[in-house]
Amino acid sequence: MGMPMAVANQLLSDVLFREAPLFGGTGSYIEKQKARLKNGEVCIEDVRADTLNRVKNCEISYRPTFLGGCSKVGRCDYFLLGDFTECLICEGAIIQPEKVGHAIEAMTEELTLYSYGSGEYQVVNGDLERLLSFKARFIDKDV
Repeated sequence: MGMPMAVANQLLSDVLFREAPLFGGTGSYIEKQKARLKNGEVCIEDVRADTLNRVKNCEISYRPTFLGGCSKVGRCDYFLLGDFTECLICEGAIIQPEKVGHAIEAMTEELTLYSYGSGEYQVVNGDLERLLSFKARFIDKDV
């Protein structure tokens, strides 16, 4: 059974037509496609038709996530468990820099709620460190 075409339309509108750069496995691929569109190597109709066809054939999917979006087909155990930092290394990830910034702000604020060294503090601090590392390695180097 194919995915609803609304999935393809949301994917195209959420990621292909945005000015801000995208990161992650699928995000990097989309950036290359955007560059090809801009350089006239492909036309938007071809990209749209290819995307619609790939969604229809269940080769890609799309759902918004805390850090941007995900193109993975099927269930994601990390997403279900709320372990959003796993998106940083997932090949289906579409990471939006502004959402990484919001997550860093939220986690920095949340860290103040816990006693230093407590289990909660260690978990949140670990997630925050992964976000900061990703930001430094990928997002800040593009600025």
